[in-house]
Amino acid sequence: MNIYNEKGYLIIDKLNSLNTTFNLITGGRGTGKTFGLLEYAIDRGIKYIYLRRTQTIVDLISSDDYSPLKSLARVKGLECATKKINKYVSAHYIGDNPEPVGYCMALSTFSNVRGFDSTNIKWIIYDEYIPERNGRPIKGEGDAFLNCYETINRNRELDGEKPVKVWCAGNANNPSNPIFISLGVVNIARRAQEKKREITILRDRSISYINLVDSPISIAKKETALYKASKNAQFNAMSLDNTFGNVSEDIKSINLKGLNCIVAFDDIFAIYTLKNGGYYISEHISGTPAVYNTSDIDVKRFKIKYQKVMTAYARNTLTFENDFCLAVFTNILA
Repeated sequence: MNIYNEKGYLIIDKLNSLNTTFNLITGGRGTGKTFGLLEYAIDRGIKYIYLRRTQTIVDLISSDDYSPLKSLARVKGLECATKKINKYVSAHYIGDNPEPVGYCMALSTFSNVRGFDSTNIKWIIYDEYIPERNGRPIKGEGDAFLNCYETINRNRELDGEKPVKVWCAGNANNPSNPIFISLGVVNIARRAQEKKREITILRDRSISYINLVDSPISIAKKETALYKASKNAQFNAMSLDNTFGNVSEDIKSINLKGLNCIVAFDDIFAIYTLKNGGYYISEHISGTPAVYNTSDIDVKRFKIKYQKVMTAYARNTLTFENDFCLAVFTNILA
């Protein structure tokens, strides 16, 4: 399926035809993710919530100068306005229509929004959902996202209505980001990137992972000034090649033969004991280890039972099979 138009931008109609509830997009910068989703929703009268991670960002983009509608107004000649409704919510307007086309909110403060009627909301557009490596973490971010969706979707499926559709659009900053973890797709996304597979559909879970690995825009950008000048391989890989990049060179591959696999976290990684008393973190799971999931309660249980593992991490004495294992261990347990 070709998902790019003649200029190299995303064709949202093609992605919408995948008919999945949760649509997770990672792609290079400037590929038309945000613009295309907002344009599609507005053109078809799909009322949306435009979600960002923090209230600081929402406050910034709640003015016309920084609104995500600014590019849409310029390209399509629309009169767009963004206005604050209350402390936590702003609204998007087109022309002199007094009815908002959508709302802008922050995940970090969504629980503070009271009495909001989400009956007419059909889409959630979660923009920049993967935080940059230096981004401020949100406590319980994965659970906050799931609770946010539950609040908006409510019981509409029990009443025979379609569920709210989610579009997560971001750059490949972190393979173990809170959304991938909460939806259990960390390894699915990583394998898609390794195989350069553009679309992965989990039909039984109504999830699509859209991996913009062949974006014509990203290919063209390699010849622009910034990327000719940049020697930052990790930044270039994220921005252009849509790969998560390496996060550490302090890794070592160890033969698993004779090692005891003591713990596994879902299907993401396993912890082995080494002959010298140390611990080894690997993608490969063997034997019948204790299995934990990534919920807050299971993480707490793990930390209580396996204090020695966390002590080894604090002392920088853990050994990781690869950069991916280091990234997911850090994001889940640190």
